[in-house]
Amino acid sequence: MAHDASADMIPRDVEYSVKVGSRKTITLSLTDSCNCAVAMCCACVYSTGTWKVFKPCGTIVFCGSIVYTTRASGLISYTLGACDATSANRGSWAGEVEYKNSCAVISDHSQTFRFNINQSV
Repeated sequence: MAHDASADMIPRDVEYSVKVGSRKTITLSLTDSCNCAVAMCCACVYSTGTWKVFKPCGTIVFCGSIVYTTRASGLISYTLGACDATSANRGSWAGEVEYKNSCAVISDHSQTFRFNINQSV
């Protein structure tokens, strides 16, 4: 089976690796340029968020709503759904979290991360 080119060539500071079929909960902290946690206490600025994993061409592999786990320390989580870590989605992709304000306008993005979906051996 042929797969799209992966995101292997671009180094990322944060990397997630899951097996096909995984339903685990993954976490991420939003940090600023000094690598300090960004407080997301203001629900007007950080109202909702979307976990996105995409191919180098920009095609979305999967996406879904995040949960604000600990707003004061910038910690969010995302639980993989049944259609996320599938055999058809296996590969090494890029990802980010997109944050929206209370008016549904993008207010911030996380640093881009690498997201690997591996076939179980």
